[in-house]
Amino acid sequence: MERDQTLLEILEDQKKMELRLAKILEDSPVKSVAQCIVKALALDSLKHALLYQALIDLEKETEFVSDPEKSTILETMKKHAKDEEEVLERINSLMEKISDPRIKSVFKHIAMDEYRHHRVLEDFVEALTLKEQEYDTVAYEWIKSL
Repeated sequence: MERDQTLLEILEDQKKMELRLAKILEDSPVKSVAQCIVKALALDSLKHALLYQALIDLEKETEFVSDPEKSTILETMKKHAKDEEEVLERINSLMEKISDPRIKSVFKHIAMDEYRHHRVLEDFVEALTLKEQEYDTVAYEWIKSL
């Protein structure tokens, strides 16, 4: 890390760079099939910008998940993780049947993204569940002490 910049400034700079890259890709004049790949890369840059924003918010000590939204998010993430498993199974099944290397290459890229998404979802659910258990343990200990 550069000495003259704070972590927050670096994160802000990175976020701006990702947004700039996304705009360049979005504005690409490409109109062939490659347009889909270019647009997908733009979405990845937007995703990175959002992740930098999450880090910025965490650095500013913004609450990660509020208590009122915790159960809703947990339920949504569990369902999404289950859906991701089905998507992965389908992609893997399709890859076994496809011989065109161009299509197979894109499927492999999608599969890698899906594996990563699934792992993130599982980690997110685990973190929320542990936090919930931690709150339950603290609440139980408090009640027990009454």
